[in-house]
Order: sequence, then C-alpha cells, then structure tokens
Amino acid sequence: MKPKATHGGARPGAGRPRKAAASFAGDAREFLHLVMRGEIEAAPAQIQAAKALLRLDGGGVKAERQREAEHVVAGKFKPMPTPLKLIASG
Repeated sequence: MKPKATHGGARPGAGRPRKAAASFAGDAREFLHLVMRGEIEAAPAQIQAAKALLRLDGGGVKAERQREAEHVVAGKFKPMPTPLKLIASG
C-alpha cells in the first residue's frame, strides 16, 4: 500500500505565527531597554544576540566585579614611597 502525500510531516501555515524582526541601529544595551519598556517587539533570537553582545563588551556583572577587585588590589598592594633622606646640616 502506498502512503498518501497528505499524511504526516509539517504542514504549511501550521503553528504559532512568528513575530516580525525589529530593526534597530543602536547599541545592544539601548535595544534591550526599548524591548523591556515595550516600545519594540523583538524576536527571542534578537534578544539572545543582544545579551551576548553585552557580555562580550564587558557589560556583565562578573566583569564589573573584576574591575572593582582590580581597583581594590591596586590600592592595597601598591609599593610604598621611599622614605625621606635626612640631610645633615652643619
């Protein structure tokens, strides 16, 4: 018996309609702010890409903590200034 062509498989037009891609020409942080406020409708792939760009730019929490730690260490372990020399007058 031959299988019918209409049985099984994906059907055109089935499923949830996809969102239209948002076009934005700014930086990733501004894009995410606009999405958060509801001013732009963005596809999930666009949101993931913007988050990845933020991590690459060093905008993540870990990068911020690393910068703070480097600042503290630089102040705590910096070399002491040389002591003043006494000049004998006389």
